[in-house]
Amino acid sequence: MNNDNGVMGQYGVVTRPNTHFAWRAQTVYHPTDDQRERIAVLNDKARAALGIDCTVAATNGFLELPKDDQDDICALVKSYSAWNIGTDSYEERDFGILFQLADESWTTDTPDGSGWLGAVFWKIDYFDKMFEHPSKRPWDEDATARVLTLMRPDEY
Repeated sequence: MNNDNGVMGQYGVVTRPNTHFAWRAQTVYHPTDDQRERIAVLNDKARAALGIDCTVAATNGFLELPKDDQDDICALVKSYSAWNIGTDSYEERDFGILFQLADESWTTDTPDGSGWLGAVFWKIDYFDKMFEHPSKRPWDEDATARVLTLMRPDEY
């Protein structure tokens, strides 16, 4: 299935992100440490069940990648654990970077020097259940829908 609303993929319908982006500058919540940890746990759950516990959105650049690369990337996103200050500055486990190495394989490890071909970012955003506004309570699973967007760095 291919249409303006999305593409049927291995992880359900992959939507176009133009209707789903909610940038950090628009957030309207200030979590406590316990709430932040709950957000991180819910984000881990969402990544583990792409298309079930979260909506998956992809930019045109991501969708231009070969299908095998898309599948490899989604598998790495599901098991992502390469957290550092650059990928987890809010301690919500809501952002990650994957790198394509010179042998065309994908990894979560930051490569040394110039031995890599490209990268993909993924980002989780929080919405109310109607996808109309950023969520005010992303730690509340009943009040929040998650959208995980896959994109090339130049599309961020």
